[in-house]
Amino acid sequence: MMTRINLIPADMRRAEATPLRVLIPILVSVLLVVCATFSWAFIHFGTLSTSRADFESAKAELAAVEPGRKYVESLKDELAEFKNREKTIKSIASSRVLWTRKLDQLLDVTTDDNSGQDFLLWLDSVEVRQPQASQGPKGRSDGETVRVVGWCFAEKNPLENFNTFHRKLRQSPFYEDFADMPNPAGKTEEFDGALRPKTAWTVDLMLPMKARDEKKSAGRPGALAEQDTKQKPAPR
Repeated sequence: MMTRINLIPADMRRAEATPLRVLIPILVSVLLVVCATFSWAFIHFGTLSTSRADFESAKAELAAVEPGRKYVESLKDELAEFKNREKTIKSIASSRVLWTRKLDQLLDVTTDDNSGQDFLLWLDSVEVRQPQASQGPKGRSDGETVRVVGWCFAEKNPLENFNTFHRKLRQSPFYEDFADMPNPAGKTEEFDGALRPKTAWTVDLMLPMKARDEKKSAGRPGALAEQDTKQKPAPR
């Protein structure tokens, strides 16, 4: 085995090359840093600035069309309102009920009180509620529900007077189109002030109308109107 000794001074010796296993990772690391720096600069100064310009342009366009959007939204609300009105009108037209005639019949009953001796009725409201989705046979539609709210006044026994009104209402032509009438119910109320009589019985009647055959009513346009003309009471 031979031993080799280099007697050349250290400052005169040839520099040794860096091993490849050390040099290659260093070069790769430097290359990655340079690429990352270049990419960041390109995105920041190039793409980002372009995106900001596009964003500002889009904001300006949005601000320009915003009044039009609000106008369209108002038109949608108005359209929904008109559709609701159209639905109500169609429902009224398909119901084939002459409500003026029903109100006139109700007025006849409320005023037929023997000059206040039989009952003294004060109606607060008459409300017509549209039927819900029909669960009956096909071709038939549920009727509306009429709610009558008010008071029946009396000096001593308002419930007895209300029973009289209840009986007359059931026997009147007004009730012919209704399927049922609840039994007399309610409570006594006392009113203050100069009102006479002061005692009254609360009136709250829910009257469901009879179901109607839509095919028959559709095939006889104007039939109820003719009937109403014939039965119209003489003016008082």
